[in-house]
Amino acid sequence: MNELDAVLKAVETAQATGRRVALASVVAVTGSSYRRPGARMLVTQDGQTTGGVSGGCLESDVMMRAAAAIEDGKVTLASYDTTGDDDVDFGVGLGCRGVIHVLIEPLPAVTRVHYLALLETLRRAHEHAVLATVWRASGRGDGRAGNRLLHDSGGIRWTDIAEPQLARAIAADAAEVLETRRSMTMSISGWVSAAAV
Repeated sequence: MNELDAVLKAVETAQATGRRVALASVVAVTGSSYRRPGARMLVTQDGQTTGGVSGGCLESDVMMRAAAAIEDGKVTLASYDTTGDDDVDFGVGLGCRGVIHVLIEPLPAVTRVHYLALLETLRRAHEHAVLATVWRASGRGDGRAGNRLLHDSGGIRWTDIAEPQLARAIAADAAEVLETRRSMTMSISGWVSAAAV
């Protein structure tokens, strides 16, 4: 079972048993890290995890932040700089020697997480797709951290970005990622920073 399968199964199990969950996603990396953008870890309200965002050096802190996100219902961005020589908390000897940005978001209690289910459908059909995630927003328009756009060979497959101009701009970059098969972090001036994987 791959990580996406495991995360989806864990979401379904948690929802069936009434447990709340948060999803942590690596959205940008500068330097070295065991995991790249697109890596995910699901955290339940009782502290169970599925998947991972690093080689083990960040998980404890991400779990604490996920618990807070579950309680307050807010999307947060955690940034970890593991490049310093004096860094004793994160990264030393573990292969994490970069700057890692992790988006942490509570998921709906009962509704299906559309983009995860669609990703799984595409993966099972062996179709390529790109998931672009907004991880920082400037406040202009309707873009916000946690917005996503799923782009496949037919164009935009699904999005919760309300601003059409912003969705088109992100879709253009997502199409490039789909063609080159190389993830990217992009900034759309005055609007958002997004990761496409």
